Amino acid sequence: MSLYSYKNRCIERDSIKRDLQKYSDELQELKTTITNIMKINNKDNKDEVDDLKKQIHNMIDIHNIKKDIVELKKDTERLTQSVAAVAAAVK
Repeated sequence: MSLYSYKNRCIERDSIKRDLQKYSDELQELKTTITNIMKINNKDNKDEVDDLKKQIHNMIDIHNIKKDIVELKKDTERLTQSVAAVAAAVK
């Protein structure tokens, strides 16, 4: 093997090593970027789930308030009828 061909092979190896290191660095940067995107996505999903939980809780509260109002109306009607019956009996 001539000195010239040996030198060319060494240059090629160095070039390949630099390229491999460059690709490795780019791959690591890509992995980091993907990891960050996944973290942001998970946080967004968690926020959405928390918002949905709040909305559901509010809907349940509203439903319970409506049920209480219906019960109060029934109780008021019964009380009104009882007062009317007592008033009629007193006359």
